[in-house]
Amino acid sequence: MNGFERAVSSHMDTLEKLFSSNKIKTVFEFGCGRHSTKFFLEQGCHVWACEQQNQDWYNRIKQQHVNWAAKEEDLILKLFLEKDDPSIAAKFEAINYMVSLNRRFDMVFVDGHKDSRWCAINEAANYTNIIVTHDTEDKENYHWDRISLNGWNEYSVQRPSGGGPQTTWWTKI
Repeated sequence: MNGFERAVSSHMDTLEKLFSSNKIKTVFEFGCGRHSTKFFLEQGCHVWACEQQNQDWYNRIKQQHVNWAAKEEDLILKLFLEKDDPSIAAKFEAINYMVSLNRRFDMVFVDGHKDSRWCAINEAANYTNIIVTHDTEDKENYHWDRISLNGWNEYSVQRPSGGGPQTTWWTKI
């Protein structure tokens, strides 16, 4: 990651700190990331990553991680697009996929579709003890008021260049 990318990023510093203080080996990721997916794999994690918004981005991430994706033991990439169904239900397919796996994850990272992030966070609480969400400064458009995590500690960090909270994470009490 170059200096500019580090300057506007808060989630990578947060992830590094969480990984240094927790044993994280399985990650479910809503929204494939240029830096996050790579970071999880470099830490030796098994990653389930779901892209929810863009076919080209999915292809780019798949190509970037072709060695991992080919094995399907370290990285399982899934694509969930609205296609011809712009309904709100289509935005929740990745959440349904996580639920269908019927397993616990050491961490769930939420950086997917803005309309379903709040629901992904609420549902993830049933499958992990650590939830990390990127881009949490836009409270209204991301429906943060719908998050219901009783019995969890919440932490936020601003991007290094300033501005509102950029990354928020929760740990189960």
